[in-house]
Amino acid sequence: MRAGDFVRLDTGEEGYISDINWRNTSIKTTTNNVIVVPNSKLSTSKIINYHLPDMEMNFNVTLGVSYNENLENVEKVTIEVARKVLLEQSSGAKNFEPLVRFHTFGSYDIQFNVVLRTNNVVDQHVLKHEFIKQLHARFKKEGIVIPYPIQTILSKKEI
Repeated sequence: MRAGDFVRLDTGEEGYISDINWRNTSIKTTTNNVIVVPNSKLSTSKIINYHLPDMEMNFNVTLGVSYNENLENVEKVTIEVARKVLLEQSSGAKNFEPLVRFHTFGSYDIQFNVVLRTNNVVDQHVLKHEFIKQLHARFKKEGIVIPYPIQTILSKKEI
């Protein structure tokens, strides 16, 4: 680990290492707070360093579509949008081929993951944001339904 690396502690806290000295390590969070961790505690902790071996990182976006949808078409449209977003966004890994993997027959949808890659772990949220916006618009245009649960409540009318 070195100053400037983006890390996640086993407590779930994450940020950039801002200082390392003989007693402790300071980590600046994305909300501009500083976490000071004693090195004795750090040496026994599990730490994910998102800058090693390089700064690129894959992440999943989980979605679901109606059972009535043509899954080949859903996959094709989703890949097209994912490629477009990766090329348009500065945080997208330009040489990465996005993946779609269907995985679950849910209560009201067929669920799948879209695997995208970002150039930097912190930028994954921007990339995910833009991907969801563009995919939602494209699904609407193509008539692809993203279902959601509906409850009907019936009540007896007293006489």
